[in-house]
Amino acid sequence: MNDANNSQPADGPKPLKARSRRHSNDVYRQDLGEEIAMLREVLFNVADLTIEERSAEEMIKLLDKISQACTRLGTLLKTDRQLKPSGDLAQAFHEAVAIVNDPQKLQAYYRQKDRR
Repeated sequence: MNDANNSQPADGPKPLKARSRRHSNDVYRQDLGEEIAMLREVLFNVADLTIEERSAEEMIKLLDKISQACTRLGTLLKTDRQLKPSGDLAQAFHEAVAIVNDPQKLQAYYRQKDRR
């Protein structure tokens, strides 16, 4: 049904629903998992658009957008990996905290350091 009050054609795309954002007090999360999942979803949706028959110009634009999104996804994945603490670093940090919190271990650490 397409009348003057309806701005969408009858066979046109359905309007997208607005996503509700999760509000969190932790603005500086150490994880980009949600953002990575959203970008992957967008990539799949854009890739689905290539199934339909389109002009060469439209297909080139879609391919350009897909390649840009893939680059951004790669950057997000790399950043996410860098934000996650490695086991060795986490273990070294916990050992350092244990040394600082124990006066005997701290003295032993400085004695060992002076010998070097």
